[in-house]
Amino acid sequence: MIFKIFTSGATFHAVDYNEKKHKNGTGDLVHFDNFGSMVLGRTDIGKKEFVEYLQKWSARNKKIKQPQFHAVLSCKGKEITHEQLKDSALEIMKDLGYSGIPILIYSHNDTDNNHVHIVTSRVGVNGKKVNHTFERKRANAILNRIQGLEPKQEFSQNVSTALKYHFTTIPQFSMLMERMGYTVATKEEQLQFYKHGQEMGELKKDVLLARIQEQHQPAPAPERKTQIVALVHKYAKLYDSSIQKEDNIAYTTKATCFRSDLSDFLKQSFGLEFVFFAAKGKDSAYGYSIIDNKANAVFKGSEIMKLDVLDHLSAQKLNQEGISYLKTDYEPSAEGFI
Repeated sequence: MIFKIFTSGATFHAVDYNEKKHKNGTGDLVHFDNFGSMVLGRTDIGKKEFVEYLQKWSARNKKIKQPQFHAVLSCKGKEITHEQLKDSALEIMKDLGYSGIPILIYSHNDTDNNHVHIVTSRVGVNGKKVNHTFERKRANAILNRIQGLEPKQEFSQNVSTALKYHFTTIPQFSMLMERMGYTVATKEEQLQFYKHGQEMGELKKDVLLARIQEQHQPAPAPERKTQIVALVHKYAKLYDSSIQKEDNIAYTTKATCFRSDLSDFLKQSFGLEFVFFAAKGKDSAYGYSIIDNKANAVFKGSEIMKLDVLDHLSAQKLNQEGISYLKTDYEPSAEGFI
């Protein structure tokens, strides 16, 4: 699970955002509490009443200019239910010091990952501001406890997993760690890894370079690339290969990235994870890599197919744009890939 706290707000606009999701059927109000007599015997409480109550509650402390607390708790895929996420969110909020404060929790079902949004006030029951010192770090420590995780042990296991892949550059190893949720920074001659709001560990570049030179993991058989090319050609007839920037939806924990219907399918069905690269603020990718999770290998995208060819490969794109240079009878066999 991942717990992310958003920047505080002067108004309770997060209620409006979540109520819109509730209204259009992509979200649901799964928990609300501490709204006093306003809620007794009622099931028809609306956005306006929730916001007004939160505003009145927060107005008890005029010094707090941004009283809105808004966070999201998410998991990978559907492995944890919204009900379980709600229970974990309540435990986190209690341990952070938000007991007794009006709180709303909404579930969302419009992404691949189950997640819930938490909205409350930073004004405590006593009228003082809830302690927010190292709040993000404390929240992640609570979450680790709930999940039974020991971060350093987890880091060691993740490094061991990444080292089992065949990679040819240090950036490729960094990418493997980033896909497991780490932020990677270079400091002098070593890589430093951060997760859960704290430094998890480090690795010297010399160690990684030595592993690369030692051929720590045998390279995939040459026909592996041919098999991947075959799969791309085969399923480009069924799934659009055009590379698109994901919608920059408000309040998401996911960084802006690029994808295609074809890359989504190949990841889900064959463990081929396409990672597209783009300069900050740009609307198009300039390159990509493929993480082959079945062969435990990382490929440069150009080893498989040029980016512009991949982008225009699908039959739908060819028909629309009449790109003749891609018309070919070459479709290598994908047999034996799985």
